[in-house]
Amino acid sequence: KLIRLEHSRVIRLSSQDTYNQIIIKTIDAKLKTRGEFEPYLIWKEYEREFGLKADSLYRWKAMSYFRTIPGQGEELRDEILDYLELYPDTPWEYLDPLYEEVLGMSLQREDLEFVLDLIGGQLFQKKHYRKLDYRAFLLYKLGHKERALNLLSEVVQLAKEAGVPRYKSMVYKFKK
Repeated sequence: KLIRLEHSRVIRLSSQDTYNQIIIKTIDAKLKTRGEFEPYLIWKEYEREFGLKADSLYRWKAMSYFRTIPGQGEELRDEILDYLELYPDTPWEYLDPLYEEVLGMSLQREDLEFVLDLIGGQLFQKKHYRKLDYRAFLLYKLGHKERALNLLSEVVQLAKEAGVPRYKSMVYKFKK
C-alpha cells in the first residue's frame, strides 16, 4: 500500500520498470496466496492495476509460464512473435533476448520473413550491431547468403564501436 501511495517517489528514485515489477510481484503473491493464480484472474488484476499496459505485462507473464511447461514450444513461439509485433517500442534490452530465443526455435519460412520485417523496423528506430546481426542471420536462413555475408563487416564494425571487439556473428554460431 505504501509503495502505491508513494508511486511517484518510487519511480523517481528507481524507475518505472522497477515500480511495475514490484506491483506485478505483489499481484502475483496475492493471487497465489488466495489460490487464484490463473491466467484470467492474473489478466483482470493487471488490467485493473495497469490499464492499457496490462496486455504487454500479461504477455510477458505468459512467456514465462510457457517456458516452464514442457511441450509448449509452439505457444511460446507465438507469444514471443506477438509480443515482438505488438510492442516494438519496448526497450531493446528486453527485445534482444526475445529475438534470440525465437530465432533459436524451429521457424517456418513465413515466420522468418515476418521476423525479418520486425527487425527491419527495429533497425529503422536505431542501428545496433545485434539488430544488424539478426538481419544478417535471417537473410542467411532465408537463402540470401551473399547479402547476409556482406552485412557482417558492418556488424563487426558496429560491435567494435560498441566496445565488443571479438563479437562473433550468429551466422557463424548457428550455421546449419
